[in-house]
Amino acid sequence: RSGDARNMTQHDVVLIPGDGIGVDVTDAAMEVLGAAAKGRFAFDTTSFPWSCEYYLEHGRMMPEDGIDRLRPHDAILFGAVGDPQIPDHVTLNGLILPMLYEDGEWRIDLPGWRFLDS
Repeated sequence: RSGDARNMTQHDVVLIPGDGIGVDVTDAAMEVLGAAAKGRFAFDTTSFPWSCEYYLEHGRMMPEDGIDRLRPHDAILFGAVGDPQIPDHVTLNGLILPMLYEDGEWRIDLPGWRFLDS
């Protein structure tokens, strides 16, 4: 496959680093994704600051229209969330489950496999 940018599939990836180790993991994953992409596919990223810090500031894990903001993107790269000040059910129900489950259906996909097949 040619490395010609005009022929490469373009992917739009949302980054949600979250808290603590999630930020480090997301940074490392982006390095790996960048290396895997070379000559095979291209990607743009959009970052959202949804985290426990966001919760402490706004009283919710993500904005009310958060899921709608995610819809136009091809994939989500999610780090981790958690803070001793915030009960786990808040992070689970306020961010993690809404990203994974909606209207009685799981939306789990393995976008990494799609990227590598591009």
